[in-house]
Amino acid sequence: VCAILKHRSSRHAKFDQLNQKYGEELTKFLEQESSHSLALEMPKRQRLLRLMERFNGNWDDVRKSLKRMNSRHQNKEQLQEQYAQQVVELEQDGLNVKCPCVYRLLQKYDGDVTKVREQMKHRLDKKSDFEKLEKEYEEQLKQLELDGVHVKNKRFVVRRLKESNGQLDMVKRFLLEKQERGQRKAEKKRDHSSPKEGEEQGCRKERKIRTANMSIENLDHLKQLRAADIHGNPMKILKIFHEECNDSVELTAEICRQHKEQRKRDQKERLKKHELLKETQQAYLAITTQQDWPLDIEQVYLDGNNMMFVIDSLRRLCLNRHGKQAEHAIGQIASAWNEKMLIPHINLIYDSTKQLETIGTVIVQSAQPKYKTTDDMLVDLTKQNHGRNEHTVVVTSDRALAAQLKNEGCQLIKPYHWFAHCVMVLTPDLIKQDPIEIDTSVERAPTARKCEHNKKGKIHYDFDELVKRVGNICI
Repeated sequence: VCAILKHRSSRHAKFDQLNQKYGEELTKFLEQESSHSLALEMPKRQRLLRLMERFNGNWDDVRKSLKRMNSRHQNKEQLQEQYAQQVVELEQDGLNVKCPCVYRLLQKYDGDVTKVREQMKHRLDKKSDFEKLEKEYEEQLKQLELDGVHVKNKRFVVRRLKESNGQLDMVKRFLLEKQERGQRKAEKKRDHSSPKEGEEQGCRKERKIRTANMSIENLDHLKQLRAADIHGNPMKILKIFHEECNDSVELTAEICRQHKEQRKRDQKERLKKHELLKETQQAYLAITTQQDWPLDIEQVYLDGNNMMFVIDSLRRLCLNRHGKQAEHAIGQIASAWNEKMLIPHINLIYDSTKQLETIGTVIVQSAQPKYKTTDDMLVDLTKQNHGRNEHTVVVTSDRALAAQLKNEGCQLIKPYHWFAHCVMVLTPDLIKQDPIEIDTSVERAPTARKCEHNKKGKIHYDFDELVKRVGNICI
């Protein structure tokens, strides 16, 4: 009873003190807000005084806080109406529905009472476990308070006692070390936030002299340049000042300004390039099933040189100076694929090749001598077909080329996805999928993230066997 009375008297004294400090301002504030919407749900005077103390009498912050409080109250009323039936079910189970977390959990799990019940029971179990441990280590907690150890977080201390099997000396030493670390960190932060100006300037000056190894004359020049609003690396600025500008401050300022503008232009160009490449990457069509191939396609261009290094067996042929066999194998695969797809025009283009014979329905072409590379030829062909490129597919992974073709309206597919579609169409038995692993041995908490068994198994395509069967090449 004495403790309760002392607490009440201290609260009354605190209220009188705050009333003397902010009473007049609060009265004016209430008169101003009497016609405002905040006046409908204005808290008690004591709560308002505490808010004013918290924000040091800043009325804007007090208004924002009151708006947040009102919005939370309105949200709570809406949730009470929305989940009235679920709250009744939880109350019948003997759970404390007055806890503010109930509505947050119902909102989180979309009114799923089972999940909310599991969460609340899990919390109750943790609370009961903590109460048991608190009773078990009650004597150690009292001893720590008598020894002058500040117990800020009782749960944390109880866990440490449990880990150390109730060894008080070990826990006491750990808490004192933690307290010392916190004090050192606070002192370091305080010293860093408010350094002395004289000491700071002296340290900076010594650091510059030590690191840059400048002469007194160069330091004087640097002061002149700083006064002319020329900033940056001291050594680079002095080099421009002496070698390019003949010790002229005005010329140095002009050159530094030009360099700065050039850096800004370069940065803008890089950002534009990155954005363009990002858009191009998103423009590629993903072929994961046989039905993903776009409809109404009349023309397909295959970037031959870009496709020769996708499959291991073709790459080995190229590196071992058997590029002709690799070119012929790609033509054979494209011809067999087109017999199933029945696309009117399909062109296989290389930078330079002498194998210009038509392979089935596939027309093999060489960019040279008319064009320098396949990229130039593809860009020119798509420009000539402007207006019909919606029905054109280009198979390439060259991002710079893809960016130009995207502007012409072509559809883009990467060589890997094209070869994968060939496997789907010609040899579906070469598709293998990793088995889905489901870990049922470990029980997880209800709040744990979804397990890996929700993901699909990875799909593998045996491209080398495709080349062996369709390309008629012995690997």
